[in-house]
Amino acid sequence: MATGGRVIRDGDTVVAFSPPNNTRAVTVDAASAFNNKNGSFDMRDWIGRPFGCTVWPAKPPGGPPLYLLALTPELWTVVLRHRTQILYLPDISMVCGFLEARPGVTLLESGTGSGSLSHALARAVTPGGHLFTFEYHKERADWAREEFESHGLQEVVTVTQRDIEVEGFPDELSGKAHGVFLDLPSPWKVVQSAHSSLRSIGGRISTFSPCMEQVQKTVERMRACGFTDVRVMECLARDHQVKTVKFLTNFTAGGGNWEGRQGKRARTQFEAAKAPGQTEGVEGSKPTQPADSVEGGPGDVDAEQGLEDEPTEKDMCVSQPGWNSRGHTGYLVFARKWVEVPEQGWAKRATTAAPRDQAAACDSVVRRTEPSAEAEVPL
Repeated sequence: MATGGRVIRDGDTVVAFSPPNNTRAVTVDAASAFNNKNGSFDMRDWIGRPFGCTVWPAKPPGGPPLYLLALTPELWTVVLRHRTQILYLPDISMVCGFLEARPGVTLLESGTGSGSLSHALARAVTPGGHLFTFEYHKERADWAREEFESHGLQEVVTVTQRDIEVEGFPDELSGKAHGVFLDLPSPWKVVQSAHSSLRSIGGRISTFSPCMEQVQKTVERMRACGFTDVRVMECLARDHQVKTVKFLTNFTAGGGNWEGRQGKRARTQFEAAKAPGQTEGVEGSKPTQPADSVEGGPGDVDAEQGLEDEPTEKDMCVSQPGWNSRGHTGYLVFARKWVEVPEQGWAKRATTAAPRDQAAACDSVVRRTEPSAEAEVPL
């Protein structure tokens, strides 16, 4: 998936974006054309152009353009073919962060599915790291393997068809993983195997479950197996539309809008302020002070003169929540492995500290012992 600024070649996978929100994954084939509602695009013209370029349809001439984007994990989540339910960006970002996915580490994933999270984890551990992902369904495992190869991730990701809930993780991975992610119907069945696969100090585990009953069983099993710093999170994303609007700031102006509930209320208050003592009987009104005694009020002389002025408008930037917001997807459970160690030096202080202080002590050791990668991280 790393483009590194290179140009489009025959056989590459590109994301064809057509405004406002039409995106598709396309495999470049010089002998064919790409067709959508905007027209027909000759893919021979795409070869040799840089990613991010704009192409125009051959038929009809002058039709709407198409933007050829480089494939990234974020875009792949949008355009992938859904073989199963997938994780979306809010959950993916939390998983990558709490697993401390970074170059040089080894991660285990059970429940490859459509590969949405797998692509993000593979990018995070590059270079120097590796992702071992397991899928119990043979066809889905084969499809995922083909996609990783077409995206250039075959050296970073190993796909294995295996029922982790029944067989657990392979023995050859015991004690080698920095992090484990479980997206399974019964993740509590695999907690003990994940504990054995994690490194002795500082290993992290994360699970994704749609139901709270699954979370309860998983948390109980984690604590029984010696995991610490257990936490449960739910990520809800809400889009906002930010725009600039005209805001009327002078309702007393002659051209003001007196219609609607707010306009009628403003007119009532304005007329009541002009005739103090006459507010009794007006619904929703309150006794007011004399108009002249209210500085800057509706009864002020300047306000009365403003009746002949134009309305005062002001540009204001406002934010409005989107009409469609993605609701509940699932609960994320995070924990870290902790084992008893000889009480010497930092270990003695860590074993007698609170759980969160223990976690901090683990982090300090993990960062001193993990390999460092100096190669450039691809996009």
